[in-house]
Amino acid sequence: MQSRVAVPQIEPLSHQDGDGEEFTRSPQVEAQIIEALSLQQPSLQQRVAIQDFRQSGYLKEECIVYLIRKLLKEGEFALADELVQYLVLRIAKQVHRQLSKSLHESLVSECYSDVMSEVTCRIVDLSSNRDDYAQVRFGRWLTMLTFNMMRPFFRLQDRGRASDSIDDDPEVPNERKKVPVDCKPLPDAQLLEKEGLALLNKLDPAKRTAFLLRHGAGWEIVAISKHLGRSTKTISNWLKEAQKQLQAMQRGAL
Repeated sequence: MQSRVAVPQIEPLSHQDGDGEEFTRSPQVEAQIIEALSLQQPSLQQRVAIQDFRQSGYLKEECIVYLIRKLLKEGEFALADELVQYLVLRIAKQVHRQLSKSLHESLVSECYSDVMSEVTCRIVDLSSNRDDYAQVRFGRWLTMLTFNMMRPFFRLQDRGRASDSIDDDPEVPNERKKVPVDCKPLPDAQLLEKEGLALLNKLDPAKRTAFLLRHGAGWEIVAISKHLGRSTKTISNWLKEAQKQLQAMQRGAL
């Protein structure tokens, strides 16, 4: 008699909709989760790194959110952080496009950083199930979250202050007013567009995380410094070193 292969158990969602019904994932998402849980770490990393939904092996965002939360619960923090960065890179264009359609260009960058920070915080918040919808309809969840994060910026815009200082605006937290802005231009974006994450995976994990936060999520260097617990000078050096290594690898020098 052949032994049966145990099917991984998927934790059900617990948050309820307006009708009192618990959210449920689609059969496709649950099938992808079961498949992903059976993969070894290198294979899982390769699958999550696929950015094009038309490519074979593509994992939906709903599946990735589940995996991130499961990994965090199991103490696999490094891998969970890596999956978060993959997800942030994947949604970067969508978020930026939504903001650019509604906000003055002088407000887009700051709002973008706020959205990405909020996305990350909500997904990794294991104390709450309020964002279970991200595992049901991730695209709609992201659109609604982005719109809500835009509200204080709409008020700024309505007051005709889009191009003025925000120092006196009560809607903008004091801590954000005091954070200096890193105005240095981003380096060659084609490193992310053409090469995807294949080359990034060859970097030191700390440098890779800093690079993805800066050029994938649009975080300022000061914000990355606080997130990683290192000085702004160290973060700047990591970014420069990562850029040089990526360019060298792109030329085939490494």
